[in-house]
Amino acid sequence: MALTAEQIADLVKAVDPDKGRDRWTNIATTLQQYIAMKRLTKDGRVQRYTGRGVQENVMVDDLGTARNVGLYATDVVAVKDIMATLSIPFRHTTGNWSIDRRELSMDQGSPQKIYDLLLSRKVGARISLAKRMEIDFWAAPLNDDTTPFGVQYWIVKDPTTTPDGAFNGGNPSGFSGGAGSIDSATFTAWKNWTGGYANVTKDDLVRKMRKAYTFIEFEPPVESPDYYSGMDYEIFCNYNVRGKLEEVGENQNENLGRDIASMDGVTTFRAAPLVWVPQLETDTTDPVFFINWKNFAIVVLEDEFLVETSLPPQHPQHTVLRNHLDLSWNTRAHNRRNLAVISK
Repeated sequence: MALTAEQIADLVKAVDPDKGRDRWTNIATTLQQYIAMKRLTKDGRVQRYTGRGVQENVMVDDLGTARNVGLYATDVVAVKDIMATLSIPFRHTTGNWSIDRRELSMDQGSPQKIYDLLLSRKVGARISLAKRMEIDFWAAPLNDDTTPFGVQYWIVKDPTTTPDGAFNGGNPSGFSGGAGSIDSATFTAWKNWTGGYANVTKDDLVRKMRKAYTFIEFEPPVESPDYYSGMDYEIFCNYNVRGKLEEVGENQNENLGRDIASMDGVTTFRAAPLVWVPQLETDTTDPVFFINWKNFAIVVLEDEFLVETSLPPQHPQHTVLRNHLDLSWNTRAHNRRNLAVISK
C-alpha cells in the first residue's frame, strides 16, 4: 500500500492552518541541560587533532638520582624509563534525517504553511545527537569499538576510600590496560582522587570536598613543557546533592534578606561553580565530580566537527533526500590526579 501525504503526520501538522506560523514549542528535550554539547561548543574547551587518534607523552616518575654528597664524592649516574604514552582513539557519532522531495513541494507550496518541515527534522536530528553525547559523556565506561570515553572512564569511583579520601581511582572497569592505555597498577600516580560519604553535611561531604580540592592541586617544582597549567574547575552533581549543598550555603549566611532560595543557582565551592547534571539523576551513588578544564577536554578530529552532509536521491528511494550530521570525538585527561569524585 502506497504512503500518502495524509498519512505523514508531521507533514499534515506542518500545513495545518490553526497553530500559528514559523514557530514551535520544543518538548523533545528530555533533559534540562546538555553538558557535553554545551562544553563542545564553548571556546577553549575543545581541542582539535589530526590522525587516527590522540597520543600524548606522560612523565610517570622522576629519575631518583638526587642525593646529598661530601667533597670528592664519586658520581652515581642512573637511567630509567620515566615516560609513557597516553593513547585515545577517535569515536564517531552521527545524527540523520531525510525528507521526500514531494513533501518539500507540498510544504513550500502551501499558502497555509506554518513551519519549516525540513528545519524541524534537522533540529530533531541535532537534539538526538546531543542526547547521545550526553549519555556517553556521563555513563559508566563501555569497552567496545564505538562508544566514546566518558567522564567515568577517567574519573573512577571508590566510595570505600577512608577516612577522607585518597588517590584510589585506578583502571576503569573493563579496561585492564588502564585509562588511555596507561596501567595505574604499574604507574600508581596515574589515579584520580576518590572518597566516600554518607550525608550532604559540612562534617561529611563538604569536609571531604575540601580535602579533595586541596590534594588535587599539583604545582610542578620546576618549569617543564607541560600540556596544561592552571585551574578551571567545575563541580558536577545531581540535584539530590546540589539542593542540599545550597541549603548548607544558606544556613551559614546571616544576611539572606527576603529571598527564600537565595543560594539557588549561585552556589560555588572555592569559587568553582556547582553544576547540576540531569543525566546523573539516576545515579544512586550521588557522585560529585571535580573536573579541571585546563586538564580535561573534549577532543575532536580536525575537519570532522559537526559536519553536515546532504546526499541526493538514489535507488531504491529515488525521491528521498538524505542528510547526515557527523562528529568524530572523544574525551581526554592530561593528568588524572587533577580529577576527583566523591560518592556514596
